Amino acid sequence: MLSSVLVVGLGLMGSNLALKLRSQGLQVYGEDVNQDAYLNAINMGAIEDSSCSEVDLDWDIDRIVRNFHTLNVIIYQELTTDIRGKPN
Repeated sequence: MLSSVLVVGLGLMGSNLALKLRSQGLQVYGEDVNQDAYLNAINMGAIEDSSCSEVDLDWDIDRIVRNFHTLNVIIYQELTTDIRGKPN
């Protein structure tokens, strides 16, 4: 289960998403190129008042490999199935 999320873009939609996630008990961090939007999100309580450096950005290599395998199967099925749905 998720314990924290990072919202990139804290305009109207990003701040609304952050507020909804906070109401569900998640720690929400945010980033925005517009400093005013970032400060507004902090002031309204949409995001944590700290750096997003606490967000876990580790790569799960096993999951990436599984995703590539799934993509490989999908591409193979698209290339080997004709328009009638019968394998070539």
